[in-house]
Amino acid sequence: MIQMFTKRMKNRKGFTLIELIVVIAILGILALIAVPRLMGFTERAKESADAGNARTLYNAITIALADNNDIELTNGTHTKLEHIDGLDVYLDEWPKDKNNKPLEAVVDVTTVEGAPDEIRVGIYRNTESGEDKVLAGANTRTE
Repeated sequence: MIQMFTKRMKNRKGFTLIELIVVIAILGILALIAVPRLMGFTERAKESADAGNARTLYNAITIALADNNDIELTNGTHTKLEHIDGLDVYLDEWPKDKNNKPLEAVVDVTTVEGAPDEIRVGIYRNTESGEDKVLAGANTRTE
């Protein structure tokens, strides 16, 4: 009887329970290692998207200023982006932040010393740590 049982087991094709448990354990360990790393990629991708959206807004503002549009940005002040009238002409739609909400940031306009026809436009966002984070900015000619 034992010989018949062992003969039958040799003819079966498949995996034993122990082999399946070992494979599942290995897959679980790999998942524990990979998931935190992938989460970091997602967050960095969202932050890069925010920076790209800020560059889009920055370009819209500089074009509007170059066109001598009626956009009023006072020198040396912060202006919330949503309060800039006339900027909608230069945007298809308002960019969204990493949480899929309208990008909340401020624009800082400063005249560059020694160059009356140049301004510095910076777009900033307040981070969770309470510090302002520069999203986009550079010197721009207004001629």
